[in-house]
Amino acid sequence: MFASLFTDRTRPRCYALVDRTGLCQAFHQARNAPLGTGWVEVTECRLSWLQRPLPFNARLQPCASAASSTRTRQPLSV
Repeated sequence: MFASLFTDRTRPRCYALVDRTGLCQAFHQARNAPLGTGWVEVTECRLSWLQRPLPFNARLQPCASAASSTRTRQPLSV
């Protein structure tokens, strides 16, 4: 019971890999966004979406790619 106070209770989130043509190629379920381009967060993982365009209401938000997440912030010039 004591150890449960320190465990992360967030539920895994669902991600879909969308190719250049807009078709769903794969799913991934994790607490953090997968690295790479083409991953978008979706409401759920449905096998019927594979090899088809994602429904408009399925997308939650685009995932940051590895390149954009490692960018350093530039100081503002005054």
